[in-house]
Amino acid sequence: MFFLDTVFNAPNNSTELIYDILEQPDNKAVYLGKSYSSSGFFEPIHCTVFRLNSDGTLDSSFGAAGVFRYSTDSENHNLFLTASKMVLLQDGSILIAGYGRDSTGLSADIILMKITKSGILDTSFGQNGIAKFSIGGSSNKSVSNLLVYGEKIYIAGRIDADSYIISSNMDGTYNTDFNNDGRYILDVGGKTNTIDQLLIVNNIIYAFGSSQASSTSVYTTCVSALNIDGSIAAFGIDGSSEFLNTSSNPTVLKVIPKENGKMLLIVGGDFYMINRYGNPDTTFGNQGKIVNPYNQSFTSCAVASDNGFYFSKFKYLQTTTQMVFYTVKINAEFGKSTNFGSGGEITTNVSYPKYSEQMPSKLLSSADGKLVVAGSVTRYPNPNVPSIKNQDYVVLRYGDPSVLSANNDNSKSEISIYPNPAKNIISIRSKDKILKIVLFDATGKLLKSFTGPETKQINVANMTTGNYILKIYTKDKVTTQKIIKE
Repeated sequence: MFFLDTVFNAPNNSTELIYDILEQPDNKAVYLGKSYSSSGFFEPIHCTVFRLNSDGTLDSSFGAAGVFRYSTDSENHNLFLTASKMVLLQDGSILIAGYGRDSTGLSADIILMKITKSGILDTSFGQNGIAKFSIGGSSNKSVSNLLVYGEKIYIAGRIDADSYIISSNMDGTYNTDFNNDGRYILDVGGKTNTIDQLLIVNNIIYAFGSSQASSTSVYTTCVSALNIDGSIAAFGIDGSSEFLNTSSNPTVLKVIPKENGKMLLIVGGDFYMINRYGNPDTTFGNQGKIVNPYNQSFTSCAVASDNGFYFSKFKYLQTTTQMVFYTVKINAEFGKSTNFGSGGEITTNVSYPKYSEQMPSKLLSSADGKLVVAGSVTRYPNPNVPSIKNQDYVVLRYGDPSVLSANNDNSKSEISIYPNPAKNIISIRSKDKILKIVLFDATGKLLKSFTGPETKQINVANMTTGNYILKIYTKDKVTTQKIIKE
């Protein structure tokens, strides 16, 4: 278990929240957070990035003693109100997306920042490492997605009652080939819209989220599709499909492409399959839906390397004062995993022996078969003054016997492939020297062969989303491994 306090200023309260995690090819993990301390005076909001070695210690070669922090430190505004998404580029540098107020009023810009692999601002990007994208509206904005596809950057989120997608070039300038000016406002049926997940498959941009009519309390899960140039795609009705009605906001936690254009949506913890037209696949479960075996809603999700699913949220035990980290695993057949925790469940009190506010927020299924759960825990530095709260970053790591066993069975030559699923770079590590790697699509069609240095890292950024097969040749063995391009 790892704790980090970057901002506490006694006697003021402090807040530190985890928004994203990514794993590097060298098994180091990078965490993106938000840090600030409250007082009667201006306190800057920091975009905080820290990197941990595989043993859970801060990587001193990154930033300042393992931590990168950035704030405009102005009395009237912060460049970042919240920085919420990251993506790892092929050269090891990191793009970070968020939103913040400009210096002239209360409108908020979408912000893109680039830092080098050593954790300093890349001043060759944008203006001294920062690119700003005006999207209009008020300061009511969010960033939910950041991805790179075809040497273009895509940012998505919410703006007031609508959603937006912004596309930029790799230097931080608008991609004017996308909807003429690099921006698209998505308004499904004149309702309040959100985008939870963004996916690009075969040059079609899919936005998954929810919509709500102002006159009702009913939320609808919806999928919208755009062509890569920002025009409406031939999908659903006028490019959108709505198929799931609930009385609570259904967050789309993850989307996994399947064969024949189908997509598996994980919505709050339940599983939904839709076909290529955006309609429920009635051959899946009960009319396209499988309820998770714990019959609960979760706040975060990750896919295990054995194709199972991890979910996490906070949970109260016997009383509302006994809050813990709660993590479960569902197997690939959508049942409880018998080899994870107790009956597939693990509860951890990260403030043992006392109980306090503790909020898991992000999961990472690592290449070595471990599960990382990151979030925050509240501490009380002075027991005599319980009104002062110090919220710290906390990172937990669990072993998963079922994943470790699957990894050993599939790779007696100790070959590891990570991350999988992947958006940009897949790394291959082997105890034995790799002679050649051959890539096939899901139908068995040969796509490409890799030799020499190419066998260590494969760039899949420009590949279409879906399933692929790798054949890895060492001196005495050929290992076959399925990979997923997100």
